[in-house]
Amino acid sequence: MTGVSRDHSNDIRLENTMNDRWTLALSLLLAVALTAMILSCAEDAPPSPEASAQTQADYDSIRAFFDRYASTWTDGLGDEYMALLSKDIIAMVPGAPAVVGKKAIWEGMGPVFEYNKLNFSISVEEMRVAGDWAFVRTSLTFRGAPKSGEKAFEGIGKAVYLVERDSTGSWRISWDIYNWDHPLPPAE
Repeated sequence: MTGVSRDHSNDIRLENTMNDRWTLALSLLLAVALTAMILSCAEDAPPSPEASAQTQADYDSIRAFFDRYASTWTDGLGDEYMALLSKDIIAMVPGAPAVVGKKAIWEGMGPVFEYNKLNFSISVEEMRVAGDWAFVRTSLTFRGAPKSGEKAFEGIGKAVYLVERDSTGSWRISWDIYNWDHPLPPAE
């Protein structure tokens, strides 16, 4: 039987090539991971004084907007309440389909203003401003006493609002999404 001699130099070169590829891949992976870690630790550049002043001015005006919003409820000012809503307002209320548009909002809210003495307080918990839009997370307390003398009702809850700055520079509510922290008693 004649022995066949095999040249193992090709196997060694292939093994070296594979080792080189793994070394290169691991080196690249390590470089990407280190770059990501360094970038995640880097501090953002501080905002310019103009940007900081504008952001603070937006926060202040949005807080004032929600103070006015609460007072429209407490003072029974339905027309002023409606003026704070965008024309394409969407309200997402607990246990009901979304209410879309000012007309639909007023059909539901007009009687609330007309037949009840209301007390509404709202506290801005957090806000994120992005240009002419802001997301505002709030906590709220709503108390109502029917003018007819029937039993008063109360709701304690939270809401997320999407507000939009209109062409006059005023903020308007575009989305009103709220829920209660407890079940409300059934209507009698």
